[in-house]
Amino acid sequence: GDRSVYYLADEQPIRVPRTLPELYRMLEGVDAMLTPHHTGYARGRRGANWNVHNPILERNVEVVSLHGSSEEPRGSFFPLNNIGMGSNVPGGSVQDALARGYHLGLVGGSDGHRPRDPHVLTGVYAPALTRDALWDALYHRRTVATTGAQRIHLAFRMDGEWQGSLLALDTLPHCTIDAEGTAAIARVELIENGEVVQTWPGAGDRLVVNERLPHMPERPDNYYYVRLLQSDGNLAWSIPIWVSYRSEARRLW
Repeated sequence: GDRSVYYLADEQPIRVPRTLPELYRMLEGVDAMLTPHHTGYARGRRGANWNVHNPILERNVEVVSLHGSSEEPRGSFFPLNNIGMGSNVPGGSVQDALARGYHLGLVGGSDGHRPRDPHVLTGVYAPALTRDALWDALYHRRTVATTGAQRIHLAFRMDGEWQGSLLALDTLPHCTIDAEGTAAIARVELIENGEVVQTWPGAGDRLVVNERLPHMPERPDNYYYVRLLQSDGNLAWSIPIWVSYRSEARRLW
């Protein structure tokens, strides 16, 4: 599968591995990150093989690009558009990776090949507009992915902890969503382990949610993220939050 390679420092050499594990070895001790790209294509046709993964280097995964969306095997709202590469084959989607327990943030990457191609963006929550601060935010999964070059604000927290966090809880958490669209918000969805479990309809271009989760999931280890759909068809995705419920919490529930 394809990987986009990002470096903290300039003037890095071009590394040409023959295999992905070889690339991992080449990047040992280097300030680098790899982002799997259009993962939902078929394995062997530029899709991801999630049997091979390096959690230190691979901090985020591309949920959408101009190829379309690799969010789920169906492709979500924008299926991958290159049929010859095996569009949205089960096994390589972002949700397939999350179901394996991988801690991956969600980013967008345009992959535009023509000057007028529309852009797909990654927004970064960082304390300063500096290279180090942006790198740290990417590494710690503090991002939002958007379609259509839209700068949609989407902040997701559980019990006050930012998206990208790993939590161990005794009780069901409070879910906080602060969304501001670039057009009217049609709805905001909370995804739990690949399924939409709550939906909030939009009323204008701003939506704020502060609610406790309504039910205890069947399994102890879970992931949650937020997907926003605008009336103009553009979308935004938050980074997941991973929640492990202690056995005491499950007994109380």
